[in-house]
Amino acid sequence: MATETEEKTGSEQHIQGETQETRYERGLKKMSEVYGVPVEEFVAPLRDLGRYMVEFPYGDIYSRDGLAVRDREIATIAMLTALGGREPQLRVHMASALNVGLTADELYEIIIHTVVFAGFPTAINALSVLGDFLSQHRGGQKNSEAVPSGSLKKPT
Repeated sequence: MATETEEKTGSEQHIQGETQETRYERGLKKMSEVYGVPVEEFVAPLRDLGRYMVEFPYGDIYSRDGLAVRDREIATIAMLTALGGREPQLRVHMASALNVGLTADELYEIIIHTVVFAGFPTAINALSVLGDFLSQHRGGQKNSEAVPSGSLKKPT
């Protein structure tokens, strides 16, 4: 008969044996890597919510083996787009996606891909967020100029 520890996966065993502090530290490190900036000042005022945000998504999920951070950001952009109503978080993760090596053209394609599963309204809203985001990111270009090149061409 297997013990409780033997029944758990390797990741569960690893996390179970850690203290909250090491989980938090790992999460801060990963979150700062993803965002490209130190995040301590942002999460500290959120108190417990900030700790939860650091420990679970970044200390546990983003820190897992199996996907590169770049791939995790592709999934995050797609999910936030498909869910809709998460535009502030979508904007933050667009910045993170660029930070980890995605391009504006790739962000556009990820959003287009969501149309199949989430529909046109969510993709249109996400493209609007992308245009506004790129406009600010690229120094104030007009929205139509900020969307990736070739993305708004009429089909031939």
